[in-house]
Amino acid sequence: MSILKKVTLYIFVLAICGVGEAIAQKNSKCTLDDLKGKWFGEWELNKSTSNFMMIVSVDKVDKCKISGTIYWPDYFNSKSKFEGKLENDTLYLRDYELTQGYDMKFGGVYKLPFSDSENLTGFWLNPAGQKDAKYSLKKQSALTKEELFAISDQIKAHVKTFGVTRVLEGKPDISFEELVKRHGDKNPPFNDSFVNLEFSGKVTINKMEMPVCSIFAYPDRFYMKMDMQNLSFLMAANGKNSWSYNPMEDELTVEEFDMEEFKEKSVYKKNHLKSLIDDGYKMLLFNEALVDEVDVYRIVFEKEDSRITKFVDKASFLVCRTDKNNELEYLYEIKDVDGFPIPSKMKQVTLEMVNHFEFDKMRFLNEIDENLFEIPEELKSKENNTFKQSEHFNELGIALFAKGNHDEAIIEYNKAININPGEPAYYNNRGAAKNGKDDFYSAISDFNIAIELNPNFAEAYNRRGLSKYYLNDYKNAIPDFTSCIEIDSTYENAYFNRGNTYYSLGNKESAYFDFKKLEKLNRKEPKYFYYKAIVAADLQKYDTAIISYNKAIELDLNHANIYNFRGVAYYSLDSMEFALNDFKIATSLDTLDAVKFENMADAYYYLDDFMASAKAYKKALSLDENNDGLYNKLGLTYLKQDIYDVAVSKFTKALEINNQNATYYDNRAYAKTQLMDFMGAVEDYSNSIDIYSQDPDIYYRRGLLKLSLKDNFDACRDFKKAKELGSEDAQAALDEHCFMNKNGG
Repeated sequence: MSILKKVTLYIFVLAICGVGEAIAQKNSKCTLDDLKGKWFGEWELNKSTSNFMMIVSVDKVDKCKISGTIYWPDYFNSKSKFEGKLENDTLYLRDYELTQGYDMKFGGVYKLPFSDSENLTGFWLNPAGQKDAKYSLKKQSALTKEELFAISDQIKAHVKTFGVTRVLEGKPDISFEELVKRHGDKNPPFNDSFVNLEFSGKVTINKMEMPVCSIFAYPDRFYMKMDMQNLSFLMAANGKNSWSYNPMEDELTVEEFDMEEFKEKSVYKKNHLKSLIDDGYKMLLFNEALVDEVDVYRIVFEKEDSRITKFVDKASFLVCRTDKNNELEYLYEIKDVDGFPIPSKMKQVTLEMVNHFEFDKMRFLNEIDENLFEIPEELKSKENNTFKQSEHFNELGIALFAKGNHDEAIIEYNKAININPGEPAYYNNRGAAKNGKDDFYSAISDFNIAIELNPNFAEAYNRRGLSKYYLNDYKNAIPDFTSCIEIDSTYENAYFNRGNTYYSLGNKESAYFDFKKLEKLNRKEPKYFYYKAIVAADLQKYDTAIISYNKAIELDLNHANIYNFRGVAYYSLDSMEFALNDFKIATSLDTLDAVKFENMADAYYYLDDFMASAKAYKKALSLDENNDGLYNKLGLTYLKQDIYDVAVSKFTKALEINNQNATYYDNRAYAKTQLMDFMGAVEDYSNSIDIYSQDPDIYYRRGLLKLSLKDNFDACRDFKKAKELGSEDAQAALDEHCFMNKNGG
């Protein structure tokens, strides 16, 4: 880059059948009364295999505006307010406030081409403009009694499953700080180093009841046993690995220990508000609510893009419900266990299943059998050998992939898939290897399978996005990177890839946001600061760019380009000494890039050091000998030194390479004028005008030269043309030299 020339929630579209001319005329008068009432239907996300109910209730119509509620019975029995208005025969709706159910992020727009039809069908556009869901709604008056009864029964079933959680208006009766204090008073902390907590009772999983016994040995051990007839299901973690035994399959599965998963199992600690705050969560919303008619405080916590909602019973100041990761957890019948409040009943609800836990015995153990957490000897031989075999080939593939042997890696991944075709990681890994050999379409097929097997596979979304990026399908790559981020808000590569993709689309503001986010996620990765700086400079945020370049350099990113780009930012701020210093470093690190020497020459030129500037331009030309712009700039340095004959030769060289640049003719004409070659200068100005005929200054200069050549008639024509084009000097020349102008000719 040479520098001398400083120059969430949804979009919802309903396509309506049968919209005729008469309807369009009616819409223009904002007749929205036909929309009033309830609309029933369903929506289906492309990533999901299930349909979900959707009920839109238009409660109020006021000229061109409407308002009401949108209700999702089978999405945790959730409801929100919306408002809308009619513009250009299209109705725009915006949901803005949750009134019931599971916390949702608002900010999107529903877009409905207006009609008085009783059937609406359409699709959902995600923020990147891609179709991600299908919709269909039917007006209540178009439904039969049987259909309405069936809908009513479904709603009752969903209410029974998810409960009713209403968000109340108004401010809470205590401050958030006071709530945390009172909650903490009711929840004394215990020391992780010695706490062993045992629960025993029964668990009901989708109506199947089993006795259960579990032990938490903090900080990193866990054991659970569930009995069904004469069979025992076992789960345990011991700080090194997690294992489970399924007696139905007579199969042992062993995995690496996951501390976060262990924390999730902790009934006591994960429901302590202070532990959330200590973990970096901030209070986003604080209000009052009703959970199945129980008065509660509702707190929405947020960390990065992760949200957790806690409901605290106003009477006991204990957590009675938690909403997180599309799961509800209800806690009932709190018992005092040696001074600690522990729930004796718990219900876990997802969109697919309901689990009930009832504990009749809860106690702290002074001693514990450490062997409980280890794999029993009699089970070690039952480890999933099929899994072991497929993992062996998968690991071979990973090792080959790391060495760049993509074809060999694919062979090993094929073996793993043949043994265990239901493992999404194998398809994801094979897709990555195919990306490595530029087989992007086939890679996308593998990522599709991985995502179908595991819709929450963040890495597969990221890699599929990369495949599309490499195919220059930027618009379709964005939603994949976004899906990855929605699943894992700390996934750095997805932000990086999405930022680059936005940049490729010319959406520099969005790219800047992603690189800025990366700076916060990882303050030790220099390339994040570097890329943010590049985009900031493109957005003319030069001060910000320099700060980020400085940070990248501080983190040992010391290649030539970063100094060159920082120099450009300094140049743009007219901080020429700093710019020159950076260009000197850049050219010392990279002696083969003409642009870097050109930038250094530009800085010298700006500082009036024309000899140094000429030397740098010559170096640039030695690296790029057919660059007409460089010859022109070199000619300018000789003009500044009054070496006009050499200047003419450089402008001539520029014109030999590119004879369609008017500026080169102008510059050579000026140099020839200084050499008293008026005829040559006139010829150059004439060639310039042939290329660009709207510059008044060139006509004026040519007119002056023609006066010197005693060609007054043509000179006056040039002055007249210069005046017509806006020259302020031309009128004086006309008055002094042109008789016809004096007589109004």
